[in-house]
Amino acid sequence: MKDNLLEKQYETLVSLYQHEDNLNWSKLNNFFYITSALGALVFLIISNFEQEVLRLLGAVLVAIVGLISSITFRAAILSGREYLSTRKQVLRSVDETIGKETGVRIFIEKDGHSGTTKVIPRIPLFVAVVWGIVMGIAVYLLVF
Repeated sequence: MKDNLLEKQYETLVSLYQHEDNLNWSKLNNFFYITSALGALVFLIISNFEQEVLRLLGAVLVAIVGLISSITFRAAILSGREYLSTRKQVLRSVDETIGKETGVRIFIEKDGHSGTTKVIPRIPLFVAVVWGIVMGIAVYLLVF
């Protein structure tokens, strides 16, 4: 009975872990879609408005939205990574319990975070820097 319960817990935890991992990738994909749309909007504004002031103000407004988007998605991705880490710890704990009872462990121990969990939260940060540069250039051109 206990073995069956642990087995079900393990299956549920694996499912939750995979679900959270997929959510993090979906967040990143949505971030790319929004960033691409904002980049296209900046291009349309710059190429379609005749007055330079309107072009630059449009670029500044879109850059502000881009900064907010980058910061928001970074927070969401970091939150998802933390949740994923918690799920991994619980999964590891159940696996250890199963291993003590059966002598077989399924979970392969790895130290630290994988490369992708380190890189993914940095992508919105990098994009935020790019939006900051776009905004800085547009403000500079407006003022000087």
